[in-house]
Order: sequence, then structure tokens, then C-alpha cells
Amino acid sequence: MPSSYFPKYYREDAAVFAKSSKTEISLNGSFGMLCGRTAHYILGSTYRNKYHSLSDFMCCLYCMNLIGQALHSNMPEYYWRWASTSEPYLDCRSCTSYHGYFKGPPIAILQTAKNPVHVSGAEPVKIPFEKITKYFQYFFNEYIFEKIPSELIDNAKVAILLEKLTHDGDCSEVSQFIGAQHK
Repeated sequence: MPSSYFPKYYREDAAVFAKSSKTEISLNGSFGMLCGRTAHYILGSTYRNKYHSLSDFMCCLYCMNLIGQALHSNMPEYYWRWASTSEPYLDCRSCTSYHGYFKGPPIAILQTAKNPVHVSGAEPVKIPFEKITKYFQYFFNEYIFEKIPSELIDNAKVAILLEKLTHDGDCSEVSQFIGAQHK
């Protein structure tokens, strides 16, 4: 599932957001804020049909924000390396005006997509647990290693990172995805 969407269609969907919101996409890392002010460019009725797949786009945004949060909070020495090589993504930590909705922990991305009550004309995005689990597995088992050189990060460090996330109040939901990948 992730390989059929990411990165080709993800890039196209990020371009839809950028064009709709008049935001310039950076080559890598965070290129804009993901918050209440920008939510309608993704979930609003005027824009939602322009995306290849809202559920896939939201899964990618969630996972990239989760990696960003994890590295920034727990392994800051790797954060800038990852941010300078990752696909561009909308950052749920970059809103300084407290517009709400997506703003805050990465899980807010999925929660807002599934229940977009504050976005005019929005309908819930169906994101099955199996889909987000597959994206989680892809991003933490493959993508992170593509973006951070193996001499800097390995399976043991990713395991430590995931363990720290299970105890992070903003990201503790990852324990359900970790458990699902070992079944």
C-alpha cells in the first residue's frame, strides 16, 4: 500500500496543498504549518477531491510528523539530518498561532481527519487501522533508513526511539502499531 502511493502520489498531493494554500514547497523537510488555519486546504469540500488519496496523504503526514517529533525530542542529533533529506511535509509543530485541530501531537492529524467537525464542508476521512499500521511499518522500518545514513542510525537506535515514543504522552499511541507489526 505505501509503495503504490509514496512518494509519487504523495508529492502530487503535497503540490495540491501548496497550490491551494499558496505555500511554496521546500525541497526537503517541513514546508508549512498543519493547523486549523490550513485544514480546509486538505479537508474542505472545495479541495478534497483534488487529492489522489486523502487517507494515504494523512497517513504520510502523520508518520513524517511522528518521525520528526521522535527525533526532535529524543535524538536531536539526527533530527536535522532527517529533516534535510525527507520528503517535504506539513508540520503540526510549526503553527505558533494556536489555530488548533491538526496543531499539537502527530495523532491530532489522524483525529482531525477522522472527525473534521471544525472544517466547513468536510467529511470524515476513512483511515483503517491496517492502513496506518502499514504506513507506520514502512516509515519506521524502511524510510527512516533511507534518509539517515546507516553509520548514524541502525535497528537498535530505531528500537530505542520507538520505546521512547511509547512513553511520550504526545505519541504513546505508537504502542498499538508496534504491537501490530509483531503479530
